[in-house]
Amino acid sequence: MAAKLESEYPDLFNFQAKDSFNWSLSASHTGDLIIVKNSCLDKDSKFNGFDQATDVFDALAMQVEEDLVYQGSQNEYKTDECQAIHLSQANGWSAEWAIGKSFDEIHMRVPRIKEIIRDTSKIIKSIVEAPFPTERIGAVNFRTSSALNRHPEIPEHIRHVPFHHEKNPNLFLRFERQTVSGFKKESAFLFTIKTYITQISPDMNKSKWESFKLCLEQSSEKSNPHKFIELNRIELEKWVDT
Repeated sequence: MAAKLESEYPDLFNFQAKDSFNWSLSASHTGDLIIVKNSCLDKDSKFNGFDQATDVFDALAMQVEEDLVYQGSQNEYKTDECQAIHLSQANGWSAEWAIGKSFDEIHMRVPRIKEIIRDTSKIIKSIVEAPFPTERIGAVNFRTSSALNRHPEIPEHIRHVPFHHEKNPNLFLRFERQTVSGFKKESAFLFTIKTYITQISPDMNKSKWESFKLCLEQSSEKSNPHKFIELNRIELEKWVDT
């Protein structure tokens, strides 16, 4: 993970390694210096903005805006569990809830998940043993707030404010960039999530505004955007009409 940061952002990171167990990573944008000796976070590591990282994973996670989930597997992918999580932008779920859970338990609330994933062990095997990381756009939905922290401890009425064409004419499209990187030797993979939010408004590019209006007319059932549209359709149509 440290080497990947330097290879993708050489202007921000400097990675120096003696071997896989002893290395250092300096980050110019945070001012942090991560020193690892015998695979453990060394006491001479320096952090700017927080006292001390819990471990190496925590120290690396503090350098990026991604949400990170490390999923390990055993018994030739027949069993698995979430072994480490770092959330920057909790979106309706918490690290406390997911840690220790299997892939199936974590995705239990996803609509039609049993149709999408029929054999979990095969999916995990394909991710772990893939020759290269993969990325996709995921979790597309509408929001009435641009707040990034949607941790479950925040009251429901604050996280989900109904759309109103006069009292709350705020609409945002939220989507995620998701990546999965397999670590075959460890029988594990790293799942990353980066949240993006863009405002929907009559002042936006005309073609995009027209696309939104078309979305109101042709929303796809069984999708999160469709559910939002149906719950707020009357107010959304009033907003568009005015």
